[in-house]
Amino acid sequence: MKYEIKYSKENAPKVGLVTNAISGAFSVDGKIEAEGQFRALFEQFRTEGVISQDSIFYEKRTFDMHDAQEVAELFGRERVDVMILLESAFPNGNAFLTLANDPYLFKIPLIVTAPYEIELAGRPEWTTNAWCGVIMSNYVAKQIDRKIFPLAGWPNDPDFQDELKMLLNVGHAIKEMRKDFLGRFGDAPGG
Repeated sequence: MKYEIKYSKENAPKVGLVTNAISGAFSVDGKIEAEGQFRALFEQFRTEGVISQDSIFYEKRTFDMHDAQEVAELFGRERVDVMILLESAFPNGNAFLTLANDPYLFKIPLIVTAPYEIELAGRPEWTTNAWCGVIMSNYVAKQIDRKIFPLAGWPNDPDFQDELKMLLNVGHAIKEMRKDFLGRFGDAPGG
C-alpha cells in the first residue's frame, strides 16, 4: 500500500522530531543507524510535502530532562503541529516526561517511535533496547493522562512510511481543527 496524504504541500503540518537515548549504554552504531534512517525519511517527507518546509529535526540527541527542556522551548516557540520522539535506544524517562508535560507540547499530537532491534555483527541480542523505551514512555504518558501514538519500525520500510503518513494526516486534521471555533459564549455571540 502507498498511503496518499490528504492535504496540500502548502498546508503540511510543521513537525518537530527529536531523538532520545541514555548516555553511555547500548550500541552507538545502532543509535546512529536509527537516527540516520529517520533523518533521510524526514528530508524525503519534507521534499514530498508530507511535512512543512520549516519542520525541525533537532540535531542533538537528548539524554536528560535538561536537554529535553531546550527542545521543549524550541518546539513551543516554533509552534510545531506534531512532535515525533524517536527512542534510538533505551531512553532516559525524565526526557520524555519533560517533553510530554510541556504546556504547549501537551496539546499537540505526539508520536513515539523506535526501530525494531537491529542486528549488528558480533553484538549482543539487545543492541539498543529502543522499543522498551517506547513502552516506558507509554507508561509515563498514561500516568499523566497524555495521549501518544506508539509506532514501531524502520523508516526505510514502506509499511512504516505509510503508517507514519496516516498519523501525520491525523496530526494535520488536529492542526486544522484547533483553528476553528465550535461555538461562542458571551453577551452577543456572532452567528
